[in-house]
Amino acid sequence: MIKAVIFDMDGVIIDSERDYQQIEIDMYKQLGISMTAQEAQESMGKVTLEWWREVIERFGLKASAEALAEAEDKAYLDYLFSDETQKTMCPGVDRLLQALKARGLKTAVASSSLMDGINRVMAIFNLDAYFDLKLSGQQVACGKPAPDIFLRAAELLGVLPEECLVIEDSFSGIKAAKAAGMGCVAYLSAPEGVVDYSAADYRVKNYDDFFEAVAILKG
Repeated sequence: MIKAVIFDMDGVIIDSERDYQQIEIDMYKQLGISMTAQEAQESMGKVTLEWWREVIERFGLKASAEALAEAEDKAYLDYLFSDETQKTMCPGVDRLLQALKARGLKTAVASSSLMDGINRVMAIFNLDAYFDLKLSGQQVACGKPAPDIFLRAAELLGVLPEECLVIEDSFSGIKAAKAAGMGCVAYLSAPEGVVDYSAADYRVKNYDDFFEAVAILKG
């Protein structure tokens, strides 16, 4: 029986993956890195510090992963806090949250983003009241695709992993959810063929179709 639904944030609550990707693309250009679109997608869902450690090792860069992660995190926070950039909520998130709460399900955000970014997104869209828990990847030992953040969320919510359903849009996030022993819904935010959603239990393109698509929550 599902007792809790755990949301990723970027690309699941806020339509921000393209903005995140553009920040990284600009950084790759500055570093002289040639990154394919498929390789660049591998960063989705991962803690920025862990991603930049991978990039430095892959390309043999003489750079500080900590400095690069800090620069990316700052650029993303600048985007979130800027009054000049439009921020868009993924369509239907608010209605889904209302429906989940009406059914008595617990809800959490478990994102690789900084807590400042999570709090900002909640404030932008007035969603704080819908969530029982907010958790950042910086609060656990290992980021996605490790299951740590989802297991910690279940622990803090007071539910078993098998009683949780995760909504994710990245390959790393889906792997993390399945490694945690949780059901997983892939929210199809990326263009077709860009992200491997095959390990997810369910797939939805529109949150208004969520309960129809997710059989275990029908009725």
